[in-house]
Amino acid sequence: MEGIALGRSYEIPYELARALSWDGETRLQSRGRDDQMIGRLQLWEARAVFERIGLANEVRALDRILGFEEEPEGQGVSSGAAALAEATNLDRGALRFGIITCSPEVSEAVATIQSIAPSKIPVLITGPSGVGKELLAHALHRMSDRRKMPFLPVNCGSISASLIESELFGHERGAFTGAIATREGLFTAADKGTIFLDEIGELPPSSQATLLRVLETGELRRVGSDEVRSIDVRIVAATNADLDEMVERGLFRRDLFFRLEGVNVRVPPLREREDDIRALFRFFFGEAVAASRKKVAVSDDVEPMLCAYTWPGNVRELKNEVARAVAMAPEGAVLGRDAFLPKLRKKSPASLREARDRDDATTEERVRILEALRAHGGNKADAARSLGGMKRTTLLYKIDRLHIRPEEYQTEER
Repeated sequence: MEGIALGRSYEIPYELARALSWDGETRLQSRGRDDQMIGRLQLWEARAVFERIGLANEVRALDRILGFEEEPEGQGVSSGAAALAEATNLDRGALRFGIITCSPEVSEAVATIQSIAPSKIPVLITGPSGVGKELLAHALHRMSDRRKMPFLPVNCGSISASLIESELFGHERGAFTGAIATREGLFTAADKGTIFLDEIGELPPSSQATLLRVLETGELRRVGSDEVRSIDVRIVAATNADLDEMVERGLFRRDLFFRLEGVNVRVPPLREREDDIRALFRFFFGEAVAASRKKVAVSDDVEPMLCAYTWPGNVRELKNEVARAVAMAPEGAVLGRDAFLPKLRKKSPASLREARDRDDATTEERVRILEALRAHGGNKADAARSLGGMKRTTLLYKIDRLHIRPEEYQTEER
């Protein structure tokens, strides 16, 4: 531990990585769960240091200790990854799991899941749609001891409310109309592995109660069955909703929220990560050009324009936009800024940044008004007074302008 402290203090990367490797490997031999978790985190840190200073043999050795299979020989580096070769602040440890980031916030999220990967503690991943919450959940699964068992992603918002308990927990033949055969649910299919519950805020109240029981007891019953079955499943949930606010409004169970939020990992929107916009653009562009088998290049004015845009669809939108631009490009083209985001062709990067700042200010104002309405039970006169003595008519105007709906601030009686 003294060697690790000295390595950090004097910035001696090789000696730091060696000390981390020795201590981490020793801790993995321990029977104590806490020691094993610390050891695993130290090995991840050592791996990142060795990778940063270009010692591939040491990286492969640590991968074997951590339990990862070596990459197949001859597979080579993908065109997208090759485009990132010169990136200086890229998190190359995260890249091992397909997470492309230069952001300290995202790197911190990856470090958090590395530290808790050996445990069974539930994880709640929050962030707007399209930022890659499922990618982070899959990385957690691959870092854990469950990596050779199933990883099952489930979108809770895409399953009918009447069928969601059957989908998740299974049903007996004849349990309801249309149940012509007994079916194992997704939780049983994910036994010994990880289940990823995306859009957890869309889960109906009855299913929330059943999920809470599974979390607390590790047991479930198929719909229409009296048999109780034990399962061992790591639950990772994700949402783009504000579950705290949903709990206050009575739309989400408080006890379930506390159980799901064993560890909360936040992924910020892409507009807050300009370095990531550049890195992801280069990766997606390299992949798209290789897939198209065309010779296509890009001009220097593209990245500044992309970095100024708000990207409401986040990483998913950026990937689709790059794929569209490359698919429409003729052979040998050099794509300029006009090839991307057709709706914004007449706008400069400066005007896009101004629009983004206005959007951020509007979002902040909307949040403040909603908080005031919720705090005063929807009473607009009281809410207006709490907002610095605002007139009620002004508040009504802002509610209309910001498209604030009653269901966003009205609480549900229980």
